[in-house]
Amino acid sequence: RSAYPTQAEPARPQFQFYLADAPSGPATLEILDSAGKEVRTMKVDAHQGLNGAWWDLLYNPPQLVELRTTPPENPHIWEEPRFQGKDIRTITHWGITGTTGIPMAAPGRYQVKLTVNGQSYTQPFTVAKDPAVEASDAVLRESTALQLQLREDITETSTMVNQMEKWR
Repeated sequence: RSAYPTQAEPARPQFQFYLADAPSGPATLEILDSAGKEVRTMKVDAHQGLNGAWWDLLYNPPQLVELRTTPPENPHIWEEPRFQGKDIRTITHWGITGTTGIPMAAPGRYQVKLTVNGQSYTQPFTVAKDPAVEASDAVLRESTALQLQLREDITETSTMVNQMEKWR
């Protein structure tokens, strides 16, 4: 059935599936747009019996910058508890969260694709617009397209910075 975000409650289209036997590994849930292009991919800890998974209407996130070098102004940064045992550290800026740069799906037709034990099952579904939102579906689609371009730009920049970090 259709799913739509509201101001009172986050959108979480729920998908339910039944497995006669326990899977040999994790299941994969893919959300595809109407053209079959990947929107989001998630691992699902599935088990024998009835299973459920939900999607928060967000696309896959961008690749982020992964710093590997020690900053001259803080030579002991790797001793900080948040970085102990890690090879990388992400850039953090005031006001920017881990979800910054992740596009939100526009109203429209989508598909959910479940892959378990090498076998895939696909089902169409619709994301409807929140009735409280005054923008048209066309404007929301344009907004998502811009968000996707920004995500790709963030990924491209991060990929270049990550390569420089490896060279350093």
